[in-house]
Amino acid sequence: MAIANNVVLLRDFIEADIEDYIRWQTLETDWKLWDAPWEHEGKSEAQCRKELEEDIEWMRSFANESAALSDSAPRRRLEVCLADSDNPYAATHIGSVSSYRIDDEYNIAKDGGRLAFGIDLNATDVQGRGYGFAALILFAGYLFGLGEPSLYCQTWSGNERMIRLANKLGCRECCRRIGIRRVRGAVYDGLTFVLSRDDFNKVSAAS
Repeated sequence: MAIANNVVLLRDFIEADIEDYIRWQTLETDWKLWDAPWEHEGKSEAQCRKELEEDIEWMRSFANESAALSDSAPRRRLEVCLADSDNPYAATHIGSVSSYRIDDEYNIAKDGGRLAFGIDLNATDVQGRGYGFAALILFAGYLFGLGEPSLYCQTWSGNERMIRLANKLGCRECCRRIGIRRVRGAVYDGLTFVLSRDDFNKVSAAS
């Protein structure tokens, strides 16, 4: 499955993507400064190597799972590529969008009644070019099309780029947890935003 606009396309994960993620985990790592950086700080080389091995094993399994999905099966994750090829699997791969369930207290919960979505643009030199907005417009539209009444996104108060992107999408802050994140020696708040279907439709129509 693939969906696209004139900026980016979203497609299923394939095994060839693993090579990109290995590079992004080991060489092009600037994204780790913004995507849940507290999960990456203070780890030894041995810990990082073990986690990468586990990630590769998971990605191989996920590639097989994705290949078996019908076009109509709902997706929880799609890969972000530039719209620079008519073939989705030849387009330049730059990251992913994904979704996960949260409960009424905005905590991650497998059986939570609310759906949160997020984005990782892992490739270098892709920030500030509108790719994140274009990808999330596509993904949010896809998730609303599956019947979700509202969508949520979560970040931390130091991630100004994600906050600007959330606001541009029409999201509104609905929960702030003071001082729960420590990043590079400073303390930040945990933020949750909500995106209503009506607000999304207004932004989507204007974009």
